[in-house]
Amino acid sequence: MNSHWLFILLYISARLHDDFHRDFYQPLISELSLVPAFTVQNGKGVSLQVRQSEEKDFIFMINFTEAEHQITLETTVKDIVTEKELAGEITPAKYEVKIVEKIKVH
Repeated sequence: MNSHWLFILLYISARLHDDFHRDFYQPLISELSLVPAFTVQNGKGVSLQVRQSEEKDFIFMINFTEAEHQITLETTVKDIVTEKELAGEITPAKYEVKIVEKIKVH
């Protein structure tokens, strides 16, 4: 094992309130200087997942609700189905899934 690395494994299997998650993860985020791969403002019931390659970030935006929700994109991205650029506010329909890509700047 490489002595320069410290591995921490955490497994939390309880249903905990948002306050717990904020209080637990914020010190880790600060200590490790983590930054979001993608900055967005979204409503409750909308999930955003990021998968990364060396050249691109792929963002999966999933509306898990019966209502339309507004999402504010702070970066221009490209819808991989329609190939249209998206920026600013978008409104996914109920249960809609959008997959977008963002080119990484090296």
